[in-house]
Amino acid sequence: MASTTPPSDSVPVTINGQTIDPQETYAQDAAHTNYITIGVYDVLSIGQEVHLERLGVSIRENLGEGIYLCYYEAKDLSSIRELDFIRQVDVYRNKFKIQVDLGAPTEETQLGSQVFNRVAETKEEECLVDVMVHEEVLGEISEVAERISECVHVPADELRVTESKVRLRVKRTLLPLIASDDRVRMIEEVVPIVLHDDVARKIVNADITLEGLPFRGRGQRVAVADTGFDRGDLEKCHPAFAGRVRALLPVSRKGLANDPHGHGTHVCGMVLGRDFDTPKGRIGGVAQDSELVVQSLWNNEMRALESPVDLKNLFWEPYELHECRIHSNSWGDAFADSSGQRHYTDAAKHIDKFVWDHPETFICFSAGNNGGPDRGPTIGAQAAAKNCLTVGASGSTRVNEPGKNAKTNFSPGEVLVTSSRGPTVDGLIKPDVVAPGFNIFSAQSTDPKAAWYGEQTDCPTEPGARWKPLSGTSQATPLVAGCVAVLREILHTKGVENPPSVLLRCLIINGADHLPGIPVEAQGFGRVNLTSTASMLESTIFTASDASQNPTLPAKSGCLIGPALKQGEVFRFALNPKDIDGGASALKVTLAYHDLPGSKIQNNLNLIVQSGNSLEYGNGGSAASPDVQNNVEQVILDPIPQTEILVSIEAQNILANSEQSFAISWLTSPPASKGD
Repeated sequence: MASTTPPSDSVPVTINGQTIDPQETYAQDAAHTNYITIGVYDVLSIGQEVHLERLGVSIRENLGEGIYLCYYEAKDLSSIRELDFIRQVDVYRNKFKIQVDLGAPTEETQLGSQVFNRVAETKEEECLVDVMVHEEVLGEISEVAERISECVHVPADELRVTESKVRLRVKRTLLPLIASDDRVRMIEEVVPIVLHDDVARKIVNADITLEGLPFRGRGQRVAVADTGFDRGDLEKCHPAFAGRVRALLPVSRKGLANDPHGHGTHVCGMVLGRDFDTPKGRIGGVAQDSELVVQSLWNNEMRALESPVDLKNLFWEPYELHECRIHSNSWGDAFADSSGQRHYTDAAKHIDKFVWDHPETFICFSAGNNGGPDRGPTIGAQAAAKNCLTVGASGSTRVNEPGKNAKTNFSPGEVLVTSSRGPTVDGLIKPDVVAPGFNIFSAQSTDPKAAWYGEQTDCPTEPGARWKPLSGTSQATPLVAGCVAVLREILHTKGVENPPSVLLRCLIINGADHLPGIPVEAQGFGRVNLTSTASMLESTIFTASDASQNPTLPAKSGCLIGPALKQGEVFRFALNPKDIDGGASALKVTLAYHDLPGSKIQNNLNLIVQSGNSLEYGNGGSAASPDVQNNVEQVILDPIPQTEILVSIEAQNILANSEQSFAISWLTSPPASKGD
């Protein structure tokens, strides 16, 4: 049997914000669990992963810092601990299962008759939680729910059970009893979701014409999940949407999709609202030839939003039944100063998994409106997902009406003070980009229950119709969703019928303009510029075979859909600087890939750009310390070298039986401004 003495070089393990030091507690065996954590000295080779599999160790998730969560049915740990590439092996402890903001359990317990007798008649505050199970036992979710009901004395009819989780209200002191079931993977608190509350179109250069043809999202369908749509009627609606709404999908109210709040209608107008001339200027959306599918999350009883227990259901219906490939969300978990940013949640996991399983799906979330002077990172829980595009809010050229506590203007080169800053708890650069979100006019709901106050405007030719200004990341996000619809239309004309969403994300990020003097924590990779982004589609959309047949690709602008790489593989191509216009002095290269679900990067790719003897690693990394936290990496060469530029994508750490695809884009521009 294995020893309970930990190795002298063991390292603490942190999962869900809970930390355990092997020097303080170390398992002798795995007699009471099928889940263990292993620590390794270096990146696992394919041979080492195969060796572990032969011992019965199946890696389930890369937890970062050389720690992996694994499935292991045997009891004896000695055969694993004896391997020279293994640093430490311990069991997946119950404490890890309870996210730190719920309060850490004080002891390890096992389910049994003695546990039932310890159910305290305490008056402690109850909390609403989701209990997630391990992948291997998804088929036992009903049995898990029954066990939970018995051990914490919550009636079975008060539990909400889905195919992957159990939701219940329970006393915090009883969480360790739930965690002691080996089938439980994680317990997290359910937090109410909140809203993240034309001139903007000009700022992002969204009016696109290529080869004399205008692009406004024709043939594209965008899903918006929000408070609802206008009166809830496809025909009798605000004139901004005439003929553009394909379907209304009630989510939180049976049979009702109207918008008594007004936020959802405003957001929809940002995506595709028709142009109308008003006293405030021309107001309209970005992708006016696209179609809309609206999901209403408004709950009348709660007077608030309510999302599905399993978030994947929110994405599945518009994807499968209405062929929507763009999903815009201007909401997220309520932010609490007492707990701060949330650790990787089940909602973020569902977002990452849906995009991984449906690679054509482009999901965007607003970053949140919880920024402020001297505040730290405040990115929303959903917005912290690796595979969504997270949007912050920049200023506009409009001036707000004076208010007691309101700033009257934020210029296009500023980021709103309230726009949530990054990075995420796991170190991701978020937001990805920013877009105008200050004093943005859009359609006002005509629902009789929609109460509006403050500034409004109208159109002489449309009596009764109104437009209203709102500010926040809520407004920036649908603007970007409309830009994505335009990009998809352009790609369709180029023969790319089902463009991977990672290509669209890569293009949006690489085309963004850096805002001088604004830290990356506030603006991410910059403010969206659709004209710059579309310029990368003027030539061929390259593939891996194109790169292999052409020794050198044109360096002025372009993009490439990369091959799937396995552990240790490297993909290379060259750029020829000789075709670059004389006025350009900077070359920007961006790598993007959508990763497997998990709090840390599961399949890590690195971007390396070489010219002569100079090597530049993505996001300012180095050969000794490459970026292993982000699935978007960028290199800016300023000035542009005169020698051939070699671009390499290195599969630095890929899980066994997995491979990682990617997209890469490049663009020349005037000299890049250096930010803080």
